[in-house]
Amino acid sequence: APRSADPLRALPGPSCCPPGTHRPDGTRARPQLLYSTWGRRDGDSAFPERYPDFETMNRLTTEGYELYRDVLDAPPQLEAAIAPAGAAFAEVHGDHLPSFRSLYDPDGSHPSLQGSYMVSCVVYSALTGWYSAGMPFAPPGIAEGEREYCARIHGLSCLCRLSLCRLPPG
Repeated sequence: APRSADPLRALPGPSCCPPGTHRPDGTRARPQLLYSTWGRRDGDSAFPERYPDFETMNRLTTEGYELYRDVLDAPPQLEAAIAPAGAAFAEVHGDHLPSFRSLYDPDGSHPSLQGSYMVSCVVYSALTGWYSAGMPFAPPGIAEGEREYCARIHGLSCLCRLSLCRLPPG
């Protein structure tokens, strides 16, 4: 069946989806979107052997989501894509900027306002297939420069470098 420009619109069935993924009207279930999270800023002190630092924890988390996506994509196929928030965090970390620390609340695990905004850019792009640059909205507390930086970073992580968002073409 041809793919829709709207990844959340039900695609026409029948298809090779497993039982329970068809609606009574015969349309296929919506594509699945996995929200790939990020590593903790300093790794996980509860499991330092497994997650000694951000890079290791983020890589293993990303690999886990890629495995989930591959399992969902395997026959019988459910379409699946990843909103790679962890990849966006990795891009900022790779820039070696002090702004990496600003993505986290003081606990080093949960996102700050800046981190949440960047994640929202990634999810927006994964849901719509559109780049968030130039969006007029940012919550109070997000400066223009931060907004532009987040849009550039999410573009690198979601649309360009990693190709994790396997969305229907627009």
